[in-house]
Formats: sequence, C-alpha cells, structure tokens
Amino acid sequence: MRIDIIPNPIKHHKLACVFDIDKSVVERVCRQSESRLNFPSAFIKDTLDLSRHINSDELDICEKFFKQLIGLKRKDYKIIVNCLTAYNASIRLLTEDIGLAYSMLVYCLDSLSQGYENYRPSWEDYDQDKKSSLEKIFGNLPDEISLDIKNILIQDEQFKLSQRFKNFIVKYLDNDYYHKKDERNIVKKDDVEIALANAYIIRSKYVHILQPVTDLLTIAGLSKNNDTFQNQHNIYFTYGGLLRTVRTVINNLIFSFETVNSETINWHDELPGIIKVDVAPQYWIWQPDSKSGEGAIKRLEGFLTCYIRKNVPDMNDVIKLYFKHLYEMKEENRHAAFALGYLYGKAMKGIDEDSKKFFEQYIMKHIELLDKCCIYNILLLVMPISITREVLWDTDVCAKIVLEYNKKKHKHNKIKLPWEIETMIYLVIAYGFKEESSEKYNEWIWKAYYNSNNEIKIQTKIKECINNKKILPDISFIWDIIDARLKKEEWEMAKP
Repeated sequence: MRIDIIPNPIKHHKLACVFDIDKSVVERVCRQSESRLNFPSAFIKDTLDLSRHINSDELDICEKFFKQLIGLKRKDYKIIVNCLTAYNASIRLLTEDIGLAYSMLVYCLDSLSQGYENYRPSWEDYDQDKKSSLEKIFGNLPDEISLDIKNILIQDEQFKLSQRFKNFIVKYLDNDYYHKKDERNIVKKDDVEIALANAYIIRSKYVHILQPVTDLLTIAGLSKNNDTFQNQHNIYFTYGGLLRTVRTVINNLIFSFETVNSETINWHDELPGIIKVDVAPQYWIWQPDSKSGEGAIKRLEGFLTCYIRKNVPDMNDVIKLYFKHLYEMKEENRHAAFALGYLYGKAMKGIDEDSKKFFEQYIMKHIELLDKCCIYNILLLVMPISITREVLWDTDVCAKIVLEYNKKKHKHNKIKLPWEIETMIYLVIAYGFKEESSEKYNEWIWKAYYNSNNEIKIQTKIKECINNKKILPDISFIWDIIDARLKKEEWEMAKP
C-alpha cells in the first residue's frame, strides 16, 4: 500500500512522526533551539526527530492499523479519527503551550471513555482520604442513613466522570504497556490509576480556572526519559508518558472493535462544505401535518416570521386540518394550532370566501380556548387583529407565563417568537403594571428596551418614555416601524 494514501492523522499516530504538505511546518514543529531548553522535540523521543527513518516493519504495522480502522463502523471510525486529530494537534501545541498540549491528550482519553465506558459508581472507588474521614462519622449513624449518604456522594457527576475515565483507560492498557523496551523509565502498574486521576485534575484546573500546570511538567528531559515523576509521594504522568498511554489505548481499542465489509450511511451530509441550515418557513409551513398537530408549534412560529416579512404562503389546507382535529391534539399543540388558525383567519387578506366562512365558523366553535392564559393566546393580544372575546387575565399571571416562556424558548420543541413580538408583549405587560407597581412597570419596560437593541427606532421611542416618565403609546408604533423597514428593504432590492 502506498503510504501517501493514508491520511496524515493516522500516519502521525501509528508511525510516531509528523507529516505535512508544507515542509516548513514540519521544520517548525521539529525544530531544536540552542536558546531554549524546552523545545518541542526535547519532550518526546523519535516523533519530532528530523533524522528519523521509518523501516518496512513499521510501514507494515501502519498498513495493518489503517485497514483495521477503515473497516470499523462509521460511528466508531469518526470518534477515533477525531481523537487522532486531537492527538496530532497536541504534539503541534508543544511549540506554544505545554498545558494545552497536555490537556488535549486528556481530552482524547476522556472523549473515548464517554463513548465506550458504562461506569457504575461504587463507594469503594471514592477518594480514599475523604472516605476515611467520612467512615468515622458514619460509625455514629444508623447503617440505613449511612448507606443513603454514600449513594448520594457517589452520584456526584465529577466523581463519576473521573472514575469512568480511569476505568476505561486501565481496561485498554495491555501487558506490553508495562514492559520496559529501552532506557526510558515506564510507569508501574500500581501507579497508573493515581497518575490518571492527577492528569484528569490537571486538565480540569487548566481548562476551568486556567491554573498553569506544575513546573515539573515543563521539564523536557523529564518527559523524554520518564513516563511519570513523583512530587510529595504523588505520581504524575509526564507529557511523554501520557502520549504513550494515549497511543496504547487508541491502538488496543481499535483492534477490539468488530469490522464490517459495508454499511449504509448518510454520506451526503458528510461531504466537505455541507452546512445544515433551517429552511425559511415560507417553504414548508403550508405542508400537511398530522391530525395530532405535532407540527403546530413550529408552523405558528414560522407563520409569525412570514407575517412580519409579509410573505405568508397559502396555508388553507393545513389550517382546515387543524380546526377539524383540535380536540384530538395534546393541550399545547391544540392552543398553538388554534392561535395559528385564529391569526390566519383574521389577519390574512385574499382568502377565498368559502375558506373564510369555514375559519370563522371554527373560530367561534372553539372560542373558549381563548379563556386560557398561555403564551399562544398572549401573543394574539399584540397582533393587529380583533379579539372577539373578552379576556380577563391577571397581569401577574401573564408576566409569570412570559418569564416561563423565556426559560424554555431555546428548546427545539418550544415556540420562539420573533423579537419584535416579544418586545410588544413586554410592553403590554408593563402597561398592565402602570397603576399597580412602578417597580414591575420599570422591570418590564426595561426588558422591552434591551430586547429591541437591533432596532434603534423602537429602542429610542421606549427610552424617551423612560426618561420622560411617560406611559408608552399604543404598540401600533412598532408595527408601523416594521412596515417602514420592510418597504425600505424592498426599495433597496429594487435598485439597479
């Protein structure tokens, strides 16, 4: 097999060297420096040696590794290749930041452990120092209470992640890993779990609080000649030792997987340059939905976007479907579908007479749905349509519902309103508090102000009322600004 057809990340890993189409990149990564003791090639043996020669046996091993890798199931293949890429990035980062390079290796192992280790927490695995102190306290408590406390402690997410990390790695360190092959000092089997736990802690502190790695990790000679070092009786992996561990785990994991001759995959989505984006709503909100109204929330959201842009498609068929099956839907879908039907029937012009009569008939038939205070009915209050039923909702209740909406609106199965409609809702709530509480009024008017920061005209109008301590006029001024903005965009597009 020609070596050049094997992807670089795979060659980097299996041949323990650096490949790049740009010779200067290889020279930079592998450079030696007379002015610096801790240059990259001083940390690890062979990999960054410019005079390194690869023999035929090494090439045969690399070929065997490559064949095993490309025979994996696609899911496993992608996980491994991502780790090989991070492995390669770690070596190149030695030129910049030993802490980041070290953390990247821990990231490789951690990502593998998350994908392939199902760890069940045990009290026996708990931190020995903490465990010893707690056992003294548990001696004074009933066994049942002690057991409950232990179960709570071992469910701690950080503890579970750290223990899973160690268990996974140890599982894929074979006997050969512990056999000395050259003058390098390798890790003792009894020390591996301690060194892994410390590597995990070093990575966490570096990533979360930017705590620099211990100075001993920055000593290149220590890394090149030793898997570990000792500091106050504690055992730590050197960069070179952790690199050898990553290489061993990846290799043994790959050869533990089953291979397949063929597999059905969605290859199109994995082509280079493919980016997934949401389709503009005017191209799909008119399409048929199920009688259960599973798509009603998304269609209502899409309709509002189209309405603001004045490009609502013909939705007669899907609206009729919703009206006919409202009470076959779950409550949230029902309210979303009714709000959509109400808006479409009341706000849209150009609907044929038969459809208009149908919509009006079903709106009146289910008008009691407007009695419930929910986000789908609240949004109707700010739309430029008439509400044919008196609503008597408490402003505090409305405010609570809108705050709950804000917490959930970024979830994929919840509605997210256009910001202009959100702003109008905030102003309506602020207006509801005008007599009751200046504190609540200010809270909601300022919420409206900050929510409209992408439309200076709206924000300026709100700020004027805040500064002059005036109650805002009718929210129709926002609809006027939206209409003017749309006309300007149309004029800009029409210019030659």
